[in-house]
Amino acid sequence: MIDPEPSTITALEPQVRRADRVSVFVDGEFALGVHAEVAASAGLRVGQGVRIADLRELAAAEEKRWIRESALRLLGYRARSRTELRQRLERKGYEPELIEETLDLLARGGMIDDADFSRAWVRARTGARPMGPGRIAAELRQKGVELR
Repeated sequence: MIDPEPSTITALEPQVRRADRVSVFVDGEFALGVHAEVAASAGLRVGQGVRIADLRELAAAEEKRWIRESALRLLGYRARSRTELRQRLERKGYEPELIEETLDLLARGGMIDDADFSRAWVRARTGARPMGPGRIAAELRQKGVELR
């Protein structure tokens, strides 16, 4: 299907309840709401022509941002293995391809690393109340860490 003639962004307004979000109006009608970061990175401006495909890309960028924020929030509570993080994001209903893309981004940034996670887990489990290696290994396997 070929997009019809491009529509025009007629307004970009901060949302009343969430100042970090922007409402995008196309041809005078509300089209979608996105985080200000997404709007800025897409270079949105009033008077700009947009097609349906552009709006879909904008919505996908917004979903990627939500997934990244969810992952970072989870990591803010405690370190997690890649598998743990994937499972938690899947439970939230995000698309598997977008989850993997986010996990790859976080791994490249050093935010998730199963080897570091394993070392920290072993240190924590052998500290104040020591546990045996078998139990520690079982816990790591349960968290999705492959042991060699």
